[in-house]
Amino acid sequence: MYFAWLGFYSASLAVPTVLGLLLEAYQAHRGSLDSAEGGWVGVAYTAAVACWAACYLEAWRGEQRACGAKWGTLGGETAECNRPEFHGDVQEKW
Repeated sequence: MYFAWLGFYSASLAVPTVLGLLLEAYQAHRGSLDSAEGGWVGVAYTAAVACWAACYLEAWRGEQRACGAKWGTLGGETAECNRPEFHGDVQEKW
């Protein structure tokens, strides 16, 4: 599941990357890289990344369910049984 997440996350990072590059190009074109006039661009980028993060989380939940169904591991936590050969360590009570 880790590698499925890593691939999905890496591909999803294209959205904020492209948005950031576009906003930087806009600021460079306007000449407002160091002025207070360009402050709204940073605020807009922050808001866009926050929205992207929420959308990414929901998209990953769907992708996670799809991978679980595809691999036959959906609901695997509830289907597991205790291993009778495992006894564990004795825990001392204080």
